[in-house]
Amino acid sequence: MKKQDYFILLAFFAAIFLVHEGFAQEKNTYVYKTVDEKELKLDVYLPDVPDLQVRPVIVFFHGGGFIIGSRSLHKYQCTYFAQRGMVAVSADYRLLSRGADPKTEVPKCIMDAKSAVRWVKQHAEKFNIDTNKLFLAGASAGGFLATAATLVQDVNENTDDLRISIDATALVLFNPAYTPETRYTPSMPSMVSKESPPAILFYGDQDRFKLGGDKFFNSLRQEKISASLWVAPGEDHSFYKLEGWNEATCNMAYNFLLENEFVTGHLENDVPRFELKRQEE
Repeated sequence: MKKQDYFILLAFFAAIFLVHEGFAQEKNTYVYKTVDEKELKLDVYLPDVPDLQVRPVIVFFHGGGFIIGSRSLHKYQCTYFAQRGMVAVSADYRLLSRGADPKTEVPKCIMDAKSAVRWVKQHAEKFNIDTNKLFLAGASAGGFLATAATLVQDVNENTDDLRISIDATALVLFNPAYTPETRYTPSMPSMVSKESPPAILFYGDQDRFKLGGDKFFNSLRQEKISASLWVAPGEDHSFYKLEGWNEATCNMAYNFLLENEFVTGHLENDVPRFELKRQEE
């Protein structure tokens, strides 16, 4: 093999590795809010494309029961959607100290989620974002936050510009923690209305939080809002992070956005051995 051909081949495999590992996307970190001298940060993943057309944005909130977790937990999902032409964001929020009362402290997390979304919309021009295509996403407690950010109207940080709306175009929810309803308030299923956004939800059939997801899904269906609920047989909470399931759930979420004509692209195939089952009611 000629030396020149060797380096071309080496560069080819390096490019494949970078894309596979998610390093091909540009990622930058920003402070979106400071509370009690604590900086709250978010990561912005930009699509690796040369044009300057405006693009949909998807904002993720991590899980962890509001006491643990960080924005890095959604690196895979952010990279996935950025590789498909979207701007992807993953945001931190204030975590509760152990023993804190969720009923009084979780609203602060909702404030942070809404502040993060407002920051993203304020910087839409910088990142070439189409603010009419805003998708909120999250897992477990983060799924609750993504939902609350768009449904709860009367919880806001007093330093936020309330003229900036948090009207999500769609929700992408990985095992959102809606139950028990006495733990995190307000109750999300009860807040669904005709103005609620379309949503896709994922659960393992062994997940104790699935009951709340069933209620939320059925509430959307009763309002005739586009909604899909996909179930992983034999899997428990947070199955979406496992290899194989991470791609399968992202593929299904992307297809949902395509089918509702929120994004443009091509439908993704099922991942062999990681087939999700659609729940009808």
